[in-house]
Amino acid sequence: AMKDQAVPMLKSGIMQLLPVTDTAGRSVLYYCPTRRNLSEFNTQQELMCTWFLTETIMEAPELRRRGTVILINQMNTTPYHYSSAFVKICGEMQRCMPVTTRATHICHQSRVFNYVIH
Repeated sequence: AMKDQAVPMLKSGIMQLLPVTDTAGRSVLYYCPTRRNLSEFNTQQELMCTWFLTETIMEAPELRRRGTVILINQMNTTPYHYSSAFVKICGEMQRCMPVTTRATHICHQSRVFNYVIH
């Protein structure tokens, strides 16, 4: 059931597990909030998608051991593209995830992001 709800969001390109690792062999989770359509996807579906991708990483023992890097592309984002509930829950999830987040990189940081995370 979770897969059925996560697949449409994965196809939208909001979140993707890149097919290659970084130079340290860590998985790379790409997040592009401008592809987020609140009329199609809610926070619960976004969290399911995040968990589904985490489970995919956990299937490979080497990736699970090395952890993951999160790459966030904020080019052209507006407040419409963010869910403060999703940002808050993701922060809490990182502390209990079975895969360690080794780094988070924000590309083209938007001023909006500073307001969303507080």
